[in-house]
Amino acid sequence: MNPSANALNILKDYGIKKPGDLNLEDISFAENLIIDEEPMENALGRIQFKKGLAIAKINSNIIEKGQKRFTLAHEMGHYFNERELRENDLFTCLNEDINSFNSNKIWEANANEFASELLMPSEWFKKFTGRRKLNFDLIKDTAGYFNASLTATAIKYANIGSTPSAVIMSKGEKVIWHCKNEYFPLKWIPKNYKVDRKSKAYKFFAKNEIDENDNIVMANTWYEDTRGRDDLYLWEQNVFMSNYNSVLTLLWQFED
Repeated sequence: MNPSANALNILKDYGIKKPGDLNLEDISFAENLIIDEEPMENALGRIQFKKGLAIAKINSNIIEKGQKRFTLAHEMGHYFNERELRENDLFTCLNEDINSFNSNKIWEANANEFASELLMPSEWFKKFTGRRKLNFDLIKDTAGYFNASLTATAIKYANIGSTPSAVIMSKGEKVIWHCKNEYFPLKWIPKNYKVDRKSKAYKFFAKNEIDENDNIVMANTWYEDTRGRDDLYLWEQNVFMSNYNSVLTLLWQFED
C-alpha cells in the first residue's frame, strides 16, 4: 500500500488537472463512500466500512473550510487505503489534524499522507512554491491555491519545500508537535519543550499578543542541539491559530 500513489491514481482516474477541479464529494459518491455531517464530540471524523461501501461522518462543528476539507480527505484516505482489508470496522479520528498529522499510528499516518497528496500533489506543490521566498505570505497563498488548511500547507512545505525549514505548534507555552525537512540544520526539541522567552511566539503566551513579522532569533531559542554555537540564527514567523488557541511557528535557515 502506497498512500501517495493511491491519491495520485484518484487524480488520474478522474482527470483532475488543477486544484480547482478536485471535488471530494463527487469522487466519494462515485466510489460508494457516503458523506454525512453531524455534530461530534472529541472527533473530527470517523468512517465505518460495510460490504461494498463505507460511511464517513464529518464533524459539522468544524469552522475552518480547509480543516473540514482535510478531514474529509483523511477519511477518504482510510477508505482508499484500507477498503480491501476491512469490513464492518469503525474508525474514529480523535485528534485534530494539527495534533495527529505526524501520528505514529500507521493507519492514521497513511490517511494523512493520502490527504496531503490528494489536496496538494507534490509535483504541483513544488511548481507553485518554486524558488519563491519562504514566509507565511507564501504559505497562505499556497493554502488558498490548493484550498487547504494553513497547517497542512505549512507541514507540506516543511516536508518537501526548497528552503530548509521547520514548523512548530505550541499551546499553553509548550510545543505540541514539531515537523522539519531533512535539510534543516537542527533536529531536537525536547518533549513538552517550554517556549523560550526569547522567541517571538512567547509574546502571545505572555501578553496575548502576536507578532506576525519575520524576525531573526538565535537557533538555541528553539533547539537544544546547537552544540554551543552562538552564531547560528533562524528566521522566525508566527501566526495565531484562533480555532485552537495555539501558535503556529515557521522557522527557516538564516543566511547572511
